[in-house]
Amino acid sequence: MFILIAIIVLFIALLVTLRFIYEKQSVPSISFSIALENENNGNYEVALNNYEIALTEVKKTNRNKELRIKILEKIKVLHTVINYEKGI
Repeated sequence: MFILIAIIVLFIALLVTLRFIYEKQSVPSISFSIALENENNGNYEVALNNYEIALTEVKKTNRNKELRIKILEKIKVLHTVINYEKGI
């Protein structure tokens, strides 16, 4: 009986660990990271495109509300920066 309970607990721990690994490497978080890198390098239009991809993926899963809010804020800022640069 003890062995069966230990196996079940290990199986549940494995599933929880795999879920955390999967969520860290999700498409929205990868796109967000790439967009941040492009934004830091000054490639604002490419970053805007990556943020929009990440936003679409976040909306599909509807899980990470904080990431969605961050992406929306970044998109607003990038629209402002791009319009400012076009005006100069």
